[in-house]
Amino acid sequence: MSNLKKITLTGAFWTLIGYGGSQVLRFGSNLLLTRLLFPEFFGLMGLVNVFIIGLALFSDVGIGVSIVQNKRGEEPAFANTA
Repeated sequence: MSNLKKITLTGAFWTLIGYGGSQVLRFGSNLLLTRLLFPEFFGLMGLVNVFIIGLALFSDVGIGVSIVQNKRGEEPAFANTA
């Protein structure tokens, strides 16, 4: 097996483990919250979470990626302006 293929498979494995682990933790925290909160509060918390995450995704305009890809990205004046 070539070195590049081995590195790729190792990276894919750890990515899947990380993603799966985060989903298991999220599911477990939701189960815990259903036991701790009244159903109305759990629903309200879910709606607020949807709006907060939606706002975060809507407001992400890619400034960080733009700084990384720009040839002036390491200049403090350019980075501070962004």
